[in-house]
Amino acid sequence: MNDLVRYRLLPFLVVFAVCTASSAIADSWEATICAADNAQKAHQLEEAQKLYEEALKQAESFGEGDPRLFLSIKGLADLHRDRKDQDKAQQLYLRYLRMADHLDVALQKGLDRLSIMLDIATISRDKGRMTEAIGYYKKALPLAKQQLGEHSEQVATIYALIGYCCYFAKQRDEGIEAVKQALKIHLRKQPNSLEVARDLAQLAGLYGDKHDFARADALGRQALAIRLKLCKPGDILIVRSIEGLAINKGNEHRNDEAIALFNQGYHMAERAFGRDSLSMGTYMLELACAYQDKGDYGKAIPLFEKTLAIEKKLLSRADASIARPVAGLATCYLKSGNPAAARRVCQDYLKFVAGEKVSEEALFKIKNILDKCH
Repeated sequence: MNDLVRYRLLPFLVVFAVCTASSAIADSWEATICAADNAQKAHQLEEAQKLYEEALKQAESFGEGDPRLFLSIKGLADLHRDRKDQDKAQQLYLRYLRMADHLDVALQKGLDRLSIMLDIATISRDKGRMTEAIGYYKKALPLAKQQLGEHSEQVATIYALIGYCCYFAKQRDEGIEAVKQALKIHLRKQPNSLEVARDLAQLAGLYGDKHDFARADALGRQALAIRLKLCKPGDILIVRSIEGLAINKGNEHRNDEAIALFNQGYHMAERAFGRDSLSMGTYMLELACAYQDKGDYGKAIPLFEKTLAIEKKLLSRADASIARPVAGLATCYLKSGNPAAARRVCQDYLKFVAGEKVSEEALFKIKNILDKCH
């Protein structure tokens, strides 16, 4: 058995000193799980999956609660995560926890329940199931406090992740309270750190989403000041701070200030994100929206066009976010007195997504503009 597998099994074997399966089956399982581990290390993922599935089949005969069954489930779950099959991974992680819940306290201390819980939460977050992710992060929080200490970096990270998910779940007040807890932990350690800046920037985003623009601006500027001190010129974190401040000004309809900030960071953003990246597309989109809101359609149109070209290239056709630059571009053409161009943009989009499962909201937005293009 290789050293990694021995290390993983050690906490279980302390509790389960007696194996119940026959020696032949046990030896076969050990050879299979080691081969699976080696195949995964060699990035032979299809072979590794077959071997982990075989190891799991063998381990089922050992009985629920056997350490080898736990290890087989965990190994196959981790592999599914490597292969981006998140739902299968989550199902296996949940099975692992359900089994653990029925075991003695002594055994549960040997299980890495915190790691599994965080894996489940991360999968929910990555799949966009933010409310579900929040629930799992909250379950992980007391475990992290117990195992690592209330003021540990892992606890601060979990609070920050709760805040992140709350932002997208529109649970703003809960998100603010969670990020404030992360900030308290980081301020205890080092007041002027990148971790503190990250928390301040996250709070700025949450307050901005609540339309508390003054507080969002103050927090965003504090984050930027720290990053300017600690990061190299043009660092991506500096760009993100400028972008956040600019978006806040745009949401407040203070378009001249938003445009000035976006243009201040534009070339830094190109270098940091890459000219044809989705992040650069989003940056240009927000700048285009500020120009559109100001009524400067001549400057908004080329930015919307560049964003649309990037998103069509890098996103799936069904992605609803593509509708935003389409709507912006068509609206600019319409308001600048060119309904034919607006009609063409809308019709091109509808052809582009034909046959795809696009959100009704996105389709309604484009069809509504199309109806105005007489």
